[in-house]
Amino acid sequence: MEEFPQELVDQVIDDVAASKSIADLKTCGSVCRRWLHRSRSHLFCHITLRCTRPIALRRFMNLVDGSSVPILSFVQSLDIFGILGDQHVTLLLNCAALTKLCIYMSGSGGSIFWNWLQANIPRFGASCSSLAHLELVGLGGDLPLRAIVTAISGSPSLTHLRISSEDSIHGVLGDDTVLATEAFPRHLHSLDISLSRGTDLFFEWILSHQKPPVFTSLKLGGWANGARTGPIDAYFQLVGPQIESLSLKYWIVDEDLDAFEQRAMAHTTNLVHLAIFRQYSASLPAKFASLSSARLATISIEVRPYQGLVRADWPAMDETLATAQFAALRRISFTNHSTQGAVITARVRALMPRANARAILD
Repeated sequence: MEEFPQELVDQVIDDVAASKSIADLKTCGSVCRRWLHRSRSHLFCHITLRCTRPIALRRFMNLVDGSSVPILSFVQSLDIFGILGDQHVTLLLNCAALTKLCIYMSGSGGSIFWNWLQANIPRFGASCSSLAHLELVGLGGDLPLRAIVTAISGSPSLTHLRISSEDSIHGVLGDDTVLATEAFPRHLHSLDISLSRGTDLFFEWILSHQKPPVFTSLKLGGWANGARTGPIDAYFQLVGPQIESLSLKYWIVDEDLDAFEQRAMAHTTNLVHLAIFRQYSASLPAKFASLSSARLATISIEVRPYQGLVRADWPAMDETLATAQFAALRRISFTNHSTQGAVITARVRALMPRANARAILD
C-alpha cells in the first residue's frame, strides 16, 4: 500500500473529506493511519483560520498543542481572516515551511488593524525564511502607506506581493512622508495592486529608491477615477523594458484610460503576456497596433457584454494580428466580464480566418 503514489492518497482524502458519511470518515482515518507520514503533509499544507469562528480556531490550536508531531511544520500556505491574538500569532510563527501568507481584512480598518499589521507581518517575515508570497486582501478601510512599507521591509524573502481593497472607496493613505527603505526585498518581482486610491502614492514611494525595484510581473487594478497616473507613468518609463507580464484593469475615465494604456504599452517593449479590460472593443485594432513588443505570446482581453462585443471589429483585429508584430503570439482570448466565459464563437472565427488558421483564438 505504501507504494501508492501521493496523488492517489491525496485524492482519497479529498473525496472523503467532503462527505458526512461515517463510513467515508472511517476510510479517511484509515488512509491517514496507513500513510500518515505523507497524508499529514497534504492535510495541513494549506490552513485557513477565521477569527469569526472562535470555536474552530481554538480546536485547531488545541490540536497543534496536543499533537505528538509538529503539525505546523507541514503548513505551506496560511490564510488569516481578521486579527489574531498575540498567543495565536506566536504559535503560528513555527510554520517553518510557510511560503504564502494571505491576510483577509474584510470589514476591518482603523489603527487596530494598522498596528497589528505593522507588528506581526515582520514577525512572520523573520521567523518564516521561505515566506515568498504576501497578500493583503479585502481592505475594509484605508491603510497608511507606512503600514505597507513596514510589512514589505520586514519580509526579506518576498517575491510576490498583492494588495487589494474590497470596495470602490478605500485604498492607501499617505499621511506622512515615508522614506525609501534599504531593507526592500531583493527578489520581489511580482506586484498585484488593486486599490480605489493610493496606487500613485505607492509608486511614488517605489520611485524614491535610488534603484527602484523592477516588477517583471505587474497587475494594476481598482476603481481609480480622478487618480493621478503620473507616478505610474514614470515607473513605466523607467523600467518598462524589463516588464514581461502586464495586466491593466485600472478603472479611470475612458479618455484618460486610453491615453494611460497607450503610454504603458509604448514603454513595455519586451512584454510577453498582456491582460486588459475593455468597456468597448471598437478601439482594439488601434490598441494592438500601439503595442511595442514583438515578443507577445499571450493576450487576454476581458470585455463588458453587449457594449463590448457589439462594436467589435473582428476583421480589423484579424488583419492587425496577422502583421509581423504578432508573429510570436500563441494565444489570444476574449472573456465576458459578467460570466467569465469565453466569447469566441464560430461566427467570430469565420470573421478572423487568419487568426483561426494559426489556432491562436481561445
